[in-house]
Amino acid sequence: MKKIVAAAMSMVLALSIFVTGCGTPKDDAVAISIQAESGSATSSGSASADAGSVDVTYANANFFVQFMQVYYDSMYSQYYGSDFWSTKIDASSDATIADQVKEQLLTSIEDLYLLDLHSSEYGVSLTDQEKADIQSAAEQFIKDNSTETNKKLGATEDTVAEYLRLSTIQKKMEKAIIAQGNITVSDEEAACRTFTYVKMQTQTITDASGNAVQMTDDEKQQVQAIAQQLSTDAKAAEADGTGASGDAGSLESLANADGYTTSTYSYASGDTGMDEQVLSAADALSEGEVSDPIVTDDAVYVIRLDSAYDEAASASKKESLLQEKQQEYYQSVIASYEDEAGIQVHKKVWNKIGFDNMYAIKEAEESSDATSSGNALTTSSGSASSTSTSSTTVTSGSTDTDSSSTGTTDGTSGQ
Repeated sequence: MKKIVAAAMSMVLALSIFVTGCGTPKDDAVAISIQAESGSATSSGSASADAGSVDVTYANANFFVQFMQVYYDSMYSQYYGSDFWSTKIDASSDATIADQVKEQLLTSIEDLYLLDLHSSEYGVSLTDQEKADIQSAAEQFIKDNSTETNKKLGATEDTVAEYLRLSTIQKKMEKAIIAQGNITVSDEEAACRTFTYVKMQTQTITDASGNAVQMTDDEKQQVQAIAQQLSTDAKAAEADGTGASGDAGSLESLANADGYTTSTYSYASGDTGMDEQVLSAADALSEGEVSDPIVTDDAVYVIRLDSAYDEAASASKKESLLQEKQQEYYQSVIASYEDEAGIQVHKKVWNKIGFDNMYAIKEAEESSDATSSGNALTTSSGSASSTSTSSTTVTSGSTDTDSSSTGTTDGTSGQ
């Protein structure tokens, strides 16, 4: 299993140094100043409890960026090479991937501290046990990593502990904000209908060489004729009682005989995952009823409504809608904090933070003495969300982190 250690977050790294920065700011230099509209100050940095403000130091901002870079390096370097950070986002802009990611991480840092500044409004704080666990994890992280790796990451007991402190506060704040929002989803909102469908493509066809080629008008007409006959036969089977799923006259059996497969689809009001014409036709059907051919831009469908109210699908939809609404509410609260806050980015300091090192994650054996507190933070698309105060595992395709076990780390350098 691939692992990263940051404060009992085990990171096994090989470190390649491409640029040696000069004029590195002092650790206590201010990178970002944040003044919240209300709330109490954080426990670190130069903060005023009355003003609800905090100065984010270079040391803390730099460690956050460097640690997040590990995820990006591990994901993207294998596809785009070691110079992917300098790749332009698009031809019309001079902005690079490094510019875009750093802007997202800046927002993540701001959001973490804003949540911390507002934490007293929700009665959120760290327990003595959580503080002890964080300190212990930070100490272990420094021990598990080589001196060089820690140096390049900007990892000290203080910076790692601050990262974990903010992570834990963030997770607690997310729960508290969502709880206060009292978000609900009605049965009507989540009510799902389910249908079985056959989709017949009318745009491309695979030729003898396995290449996708555009269908001719004659070929499209042939497909539509097959769809029409399929609909007619399925309706007839439905009428004489042999059209149920599994019967010889069912839509599934008839489609298979024509070389097509069937699938099922459940949808609620406002669904956008299926062609609108298909959903409109489904709305007009009664249970067990088969549709006429439904012609869309790229296919012809024949569908059968299986359930006018699918209880299982509705329950699942209700849960997903609830989570979606909760996250929307949570993000709206963060957005309000951002709008109300006075934030100053000290460019001379912030601009010194960059992606000058390339990190590669090595394989690490799982340790038997790992502990997990269950508190977490994740950064994605510039929003603070979830990582473990005991350990983290890099997840493929995102910067999300998850609970894992503690490993060891070391770093090597090379040009």
